[in-house]
Amino acid sequence: MKIKINKAVFSFLFFIPLISFAQDNTETNQKTWTYTYLKAKENEKQNLKAFLIENWFAMDSIAVNQGLFNDYKLLENTNTESSADWDFIVAVEYFTAGTYGDIEKEWQTIRKNHKTVLIDGKGMRDLGGFVKSETVVDAYKKSMAPCNDNHVKMIEPFIGQWHEYLETDNGEELYGKLSIEIDHKGCGIKKEFQHLQQPFSYSTLGYFDKQKNKWVETYTFSNGAYAIYEWNQDGNDFLLSVTQSTFKRKVLSRNRWKVINKDSFQIIVEQSEDNGKSWQISSTTNMKRID
Repeated sequence: MKIKINKAVFSFLFFIPLISFAQDNTETNQKTWTYTYLKAKENEKQNLKAFLIENWFAMDSIAVNQGLFNDYKLLENTNTESSADWDFIVAVEYFTAGTYGDIEKEWQTIRKNHKTVLIDGKGMRDLGGFVKSETVVDAYKKSMAPCNDNHVKMIEPFIGQWHEYLETDNGEELYGKLSIEIDHKGCGIKKEFQHLQQPFSYSTLGYFDKQKNKWVETYTFSNGAYAIYEWNQDGNDFLLSVTQSTFKRKVLSRNRWKVINKDSFQIIVEQSEDNGKSWQISSTTNMKRID
């Protein structure tokens, strides 16, 4: 799946806060990510995107220059089926846990000074609408903890830029590119994957759950699916197992991350047809650090 990323902010009334990263131990200085899903009307996807560029993108750039936001991204669903649940997801990073409420006055000034640009004579209501709104920041906030050395050591070997090589009968085949970053202050993890041969990609946002004593990640895929994974240690390996997802699978699946050395590790996909009693290897990907 191919995720196209642009700077964007949609309507603040419909933000979906999924993950919050604490800048320090005070709630007011907590960086907070928010997510929003948007669906274009029939045959209006490109016009909706153009509308965002001409209007919200223009206002967003001013907001960032004024220090109102820290970061924002537009993720585009490249699933061409009209039945796709959403066409765009917007991830917005605020400097505080109060999100829009803390910058409302400044944002309204930017909005009043902006003249709406119509696309083929159409405005936002003619081009699309919001799919859903979720708020889970409060629940996540209680589970999060600032990073300590043990938290970081768990995933430190995986941080960086990587090329993925799939093992095939004909040898290794370059498969994709993966970026893994960590926010030490808020104990957050972020991944960006791009398939190099097919229009497929995904993004993740995660945090260390102090109650479960494990890393938890939300994956958003460009075909419209999403999943929540938990990291579980298995000897020297880590098992990334799905706890919630929109996938419809007849077999269980998990990813085994195995460290080889400081510049390489493996992702082994394991599947079970007997509800987890036994597991078989489905595929093996060799990860090689990019200099």
